[in-house]
Amino acid sequence: WATTIKIYYWNITPTTGTAGAAWPGNAMTSEGNDWYVYTLPGVTSASLIFNDGAGRQTADLTRSTNEGWYYTNNTWSDTNPEGPTPPSVSANPPGGNFSTTTQSITLSVSGTSVTASRYTLDGSDPAVGGTAFTNGTVVTIGSDMAVNTSKTLRLYATNGTQSDSKTYTYTKIDAPVPNADIDSLRIYQVMVESFIDGDPNANYNVGYGPSHHKGDLKGIKNSLAYIKSLGCNAIWMTPIFNSNGSSQLDATGYFAQNYFEVDPKFGTLQDAKDLVAEAHRLGMYVFLDGVFGHHKNTTIPASPSGYYPTGAADPVSYPGSLNFYREVATWWIDQLEIDGWRLDQAYQVPVDMWKQIREAVEAKCTQRKAAGKQWGTLGYMVGEIWKGETDIQNQGYGSSSAPGLYSCFDFPLRYSLVTVLATKEHIEEANPKNQPATTLNSGYSTHNTYASHAHPNFMLTNHDLVRFGDLIQRAFGYGKENADYWKRHRAAFSFMAAFTGPVTIYYGDEIGDEVSGFIYEGNLGYYDDHVSRSSGQVTNFDTNQTNLKNYVTSLMDMRAQHPALWNGTRTHLKSDTYTYADLKVDGTDKMVYALNVSTSAQTITLSQSQVGGTKLTNALTGTVINASNGNYTISVDGLTGLFFTVQ
Repeated sequence: WATTIKIYYWNITPTTGTAGAAWPGNAMTSEGNDWYVYTLPGVTSASLIFNDGAGRQTADLTRSTNEGWYYTNNTWSDTNPEGPTPPSVSANPPGGNFSTTTQSITLSVSGTSVTASRYTLDGSDPAVGGTAFTNGTVVTIGSDMAVNTSKTLRLYATNGTQSDSKTYTYTKIDAPVPNADIDSLRIYQVMVESFIDGDPNANYNVGYGPSHHKGDLKGIKNSLAYIKSLGCNAIWMTPIFNSNGSSQLDATGYFAQNYFEVDPKFGTLQDAKDLVAEAHRLGMYVFLDGVFGHHKNTTIPASPSGYYPTGAADPVSYPGSLNFYREVATWWIDQLEIDGWRLDQAYQVPVDMWKQIREAVEAKCTQRKAAGKQWGTLGYMVGEIWKGETDIQNQGYGSSSAPGLYSCFDFPLRYSLVTVLATKEHIEEANPKNQPATTLNSGYSTHNTYASHAHPNFMLTNHDLVRFGDLIQRAFGYGKENADYWKRHRAAFSFMAAFTGPVTIYYGDEIGDEVSGFIYEGNLGYYDDHVSRSSGQVTNFDTNQTNLKNYVTSLMDMRAQHPALWNGTRTHLKSDTYTYADLKVDGTDKMVYALNVSTSAQTITLSQSQVGGTKLTNALTGTVINASNGNYTISVDGLTGLFFTVQ
């Protein structure tokens, strides 16, 4: 070739006519009519070689002189000299204990020319019988198992000459009651009308946002095992009180008409009891959503004791409404054995009134404990005050001598995190993105405003905020097709996992949910305050969703095992433009959290005198970093958070 060599290809599979769907990716240039060309820069002579993806050469376009397709050990042949890849079988999870009603197990088989792959659950040999399976087959066990019994899964595969077999044992155990320290809470939030449809007779069929608008209590109950499997130990549902209507606003649940009835479009009182009972059986707390500052603009039925809210519908007046809402807060604890409340627009209720409602809840929980009740005794209450730290302190926490609430959502720190890894809502305000990692430490400094009794609750998204995935698209212009989309989610969840205090995961964030094409408010007919109300998904995940979900699960499980994360004293070690590091200590449990917010690998050097110990062990992989010359040198990949135990 006198100038340069060009490689042409066309009719790209799987995405015809789109450069980037196949090698060499975005380097291809369109020449029209589904033709793409790649130019080898500065090259006038070349041999074109293909391989099988495993590093072995499988074709050479000059093979007429070599007379073969496979090249191994300096020899060409027409057949693969390595022979078929031996069969391999495995199961995920690979045995162990489970406390859910059922346990789903994904079976895997690989190899060349596999002629048979079978499994058994009755102890028999799958080499001579059993049930056939393919790669990705899901087997569910547990429905017929009593607590403290086991079931053995045996796998087998053969290609006629080679075979593989594995054995896994699964034991069903009773779910323990979760830690009663509110800082240990790992809450999963669902919006009832948009989550899962479990009852065809309980639907709103209208609502804000892009969901099916068919969610109900049975759908949530059916999803509890999935929520438990994420490592969560609590669930918060948006309001289930009867709205007595059929509008989009009614579907939200936030404008109740009767506080002592379940909305029939969500289900029945018995459905609610069954849901809570199943959650408790799985060892999970249940929190209802309390709207104690406003209601539907209509006559509100009296409480069982004859109390009414007073004043206008939105907001109501206090102290006139105190007795009514105090009874709402305690009545449902007895009725369903719920474990506490999320409090909507908590700024509508004066902080001294929150003190009295909280004390009524605490008294009810104390009474139930004295009666030997296991559940309905926690009394956790967390306020939504969607404002800055000063307002959260004044309107939520109150003074140390007269505390209002003990927990409020940590909006200020949440906004610090999203401006580092994505951007804020309200794109018209030109909100910042790619803020330095030092912003995270500044976000933590807002805690200095809070009273000593404050337990901030950290979340990434809720039903009123734009999903983190959509904020990534808003900031950087890419979505699920880009690997960094998933890395940014992992980085954000790692920051959550390192937080001292309760944390809340909004449904769908654990699988990177977003609304495709939603770039600015209203461009798809959705708006920032309800675009995140998409349909729930608890099955049929793709590879990226599965990988993120599994990572979030590993983080939540790690939090459960290390009190330094959820209960530890935080010491900031260092931060700069790209990196951030904290030391978390609870007694003898000491952990280092290191985060790289850039897209390139970074090195973080920490002083041994500051951190302590002689080695750091990666809490998820077991990799060890030994101290050298008085320092720990940590290499952190781009958009990655790491956790180390100090030993």
